[in-house]
Amino acid sequence: MNTTTKNAIRTAIAIAAGALMIHSGWAAGPSRGESMQDRDPARWYQEDTTPRAHFQTSQKEAGAAYKEALADCKQDRSARSERSVCLRRAAMHYDEAMAEARQQARGSRR
Repeated sequence: MNTTTKNAIRTAIAIAAGALMIHSGWAAGPSRGESMQDRDPARWYQEDTTPRAHFQTSQKEAGAAYKEALADCKQDRSARSERSVCLRRAAMHYDEAMAEARQQARGSRR
């Protein structure tokens, strides 16, 4: 098979894949009359009305940030000593965020 034929086949496949993605809605945004908020989970829009709920949200956010920081540290291809510093820094930030969440929870109970 010559180069021109190979390029034509690749182009046809790319066009077909693009059309399929658009048709099936993979690349499309919200449909008419639907906002992004309609697609988000309802819990994202519920207020933290109690101190305990606010603490739990802060706890989840700190945990998610810690998980992302760990993933970033593990993806880093630098020396092992730098990776351990990154991991300690991530743990330190998590501990600080949790301490702040606990302090806010204690302060709101008074």
